[in-house]
Amino acid sequence: SSSSSSSSSSSSSSSSSSPEADVMKIGQTNPIAGTTTVVSVTLSFSTDIPGGSLITLHGLTGSVTSGATLSVSSTSGGLFESEGTWDNAAGTLVLTVVEGTAGLQHEESYEVSFELEHGADDTDAKDVTLEVAVDDPVLGWVAVEPVALESSGVPILGHADGSKPLYAFNPSVNVSIEQSNYVASAPNTITIDLTSNMALEPGSKVTLTGFTGTATEDTDELEI
Repeated sequence: SSSSSSSSSSSSSSSSSSPEADVMKIGQTNPIAGTTTVVSVTLSFSTDIPGGSLITLHGLTGSVTSGATLSVSSTSGGLFESEGTWDNAAGTLVLTVVEGTAGLQHEESYEVSFELEHGADDTDAKDVTLEVAVDDPVLGWVAVEPVALESSGVPILGHADGSKPLYAFNPSVNVSIEQSNYVASAPNTITIDLTSNMALEPGSKVTLTGFTGTATEDTDELEI
């Protein structure tokens, strides 16, 4: 009877102290292939995550970022180590909650960000999961059940998956051009048809070159 009571008490203690992921989100700033994007992750847990704990992101494959570490920025005032352990082949980044700090408080939101370089090819968005190894002062190392990170799904440059992690595309523009008159010294209307695989935001500039040999004087206000 005594043994049964002790086992029940231990089980109850582990259950009440076991940390769980609450809100997990991920997004990126730039979906253009061959360039650098900033990946941001928002974290929130239902229980405290003490200093010394390890947070591992899985699924960050497809980038060409090399090296064994990545610089990590955080809005949490020094609660995360400034460098994370990076494995490009596995697509994993390990973040460390600074030992000796109060750690991450439950129900609070924390944001970390880091830069990755897109490869040269078009790539689909990646499914990223998060795993936590908690250094609990009572229970020792406790693993949090891996959870999938949610993507915002906010379009960028007209691409619905543009803000999803490591989605990348190569911008392209197709141009066709024709003229209304081939008689020398006569007015001529040039018609240009542009088709792009991305949205051009207000203020974007399209430069056309090669219009040499005309009698039209230089101007900043050519009528279009």
